[in-house]
Order: sequence, then C-alpha cells, then structure tokens
Amino acid sequence: LLPSTNYNRTLLWRGRSYALDTWEQFVLQQATPKEKLQINRMTWACLIGHVLFVAICIATGFWFLSILITFAPFYGASFIGFGASVHQHANCEANDPDFRLSCGDAILDPLSSFLYWRMEYHIEHHMFTGIPCYNLKKFSEFVADQLPPKEWAIPRILKLNRVSKEMYGSWQYWRDHFGIYKGL
Repeated sequence: LLPSTNYNRTLLWRGRSYALDTWEQFVLQQATPKEKLQINRMTWACLIGHVLFVAICIATGFWFLSILITFAPFYGASFIGFGASVHQHANCEANDPDFRLSCGDAILDPLSSFLYWRMEYHIEHHMFTGIPCYNLKKFSEFVADQLPPKEWAIPRILKLNRVSKEMYGSWQYWRDHFGIYKGL
C-alpha cells in the first residue's frame, strides 16, 4: 500500500486502519499546499526508511528488530494498546491540571512494560514529560507518597468498565456526548 495523497481518505500508511478523526481533518484543512507537500514527503521518507530498515535487519540476521520496531503497530495496537494504554485516560477528568485526576497508572508485566516504553507510569509521564522512559520507574518511587495506589492493568480495565456502565449507561450515550471530540 502506498501513502495516500487524499488526506480525507483512510491512511493505512500511518499504521491505522480508520479514517482521519475530526482534529486531524481540521488541521489538514488549515494546511497550505506547501505544508501538505511536506507531510507527503515525510510519509514517503518514513515508508522508505522502514523498508530499508527491514531489508537491513533481514540481511544482517537481526530480523527480530524489524518485528519489534517496524511491525509493532500491527500487534501493539491490539494487545499492548489494549492492556497498557486503554485505561490511562478512561473515566478521568478531562483537561484537569492535576494529572492524578486526568490520567491513571497501572502495573504491567516486564515484557509489556518494555514494549510500551514504561508508559504505564502515565501520571508521572504527564507530570514531567522530559523524564526519559527508563527513569519513569525511579521517579514514580520518588513521588509515590503523592500518587494514587497502582493497580494491575487488566483488573483496572474491568473496574473501569463497571464504572463506565454506571456513569454513562451505554457506548452509544458516551459516543453521542463525548466521542464527538475525537471524531468517533
């Protein structure tokens, strides 16, 4: 599949299989033809870069690196994206300056944590975005007395599911009242 030049169509080259959301459409409508050309050139550069990276990985025998890096969106969006990230902003207060209320943390197993760049320390990441992912755990331990207790990811997701049903009733209600902001 080649990058699309029609910015309102589905863009599979971004690793997503759905159409642009409302914000992305708005940004691209405001873009000048020169900026759209820059986006298209960057798209081609990324595509060519990944193809070269995969070829080099295969040629040198390090094919597993291409699975971890280039093909991560194909498995990450399903397994790791669900288990690690779906709960981070669910049922949290939107636009609250207190990051303890606007996002949440969870506990992940070591492999998921590594593949997810330690972003399970999501409150800490929002507090100080400049902290490298490999130092988020240390920072979390440093400020642990100021943070809510951490829960394992899957039980947290199940709890959020129960709370969501109590708060919103149904997916349709949530989408009609809140999903418009993300183009759902």
